[in-house]
Amino acid sequence: MLAKLFGIVLLVIGGVMVFAVLMVLLGILIFALKVAAAVALIYLGYRLLTRYRHRTPY
Repeated sequence: MLAKLFGIVLLVIGGVMVFAVLMVLLGILIFALKVAAAVALIYLGYRLLTRYRHRTPY
């Protein structure tokens, strides 16, 4: 009986740990997506600003 109770406690603790790790990974994924979106917007803005500049021949 005590072993089953201990097993249930270990399952709950392990589940909470897995949930915490998944939340951290999800947070990292969201951070990476935000950084990628910011870089894409900066690149797009740069390309739009420099699209019509004339090249100077050397």
